[in-house]
Amino acid sequence: MAEGKILPFPAQDPWERMEGMTAEELAEFLAELLAQRQEMDAAEPDEADEEAYETWADAHEELEDLIDEVRDRLEE
Repeated sequence: MAEGKILPFPAQDPWERMEGMTAEELAEFLAELLAQRQEMDAAEPDEADEEAYETWADAHEELEDLIDEVRDRLEE
């Protein structure tokens, strides 16, 4: 590793992160995810850039799935 280079520590998998959360923690997590979706929507790339749009769409779909899962857990 190059001296002085800082490597980012990988964030915890959000699917694993929600395991064992209380209803209050899930509600806070949902708020974070909804804010993230709003930011993603604002940064949607132009469809003309197919590669960038496909990458964005895949990430957006994963986020939507996660939001749905959190909502389902809150309804339980």
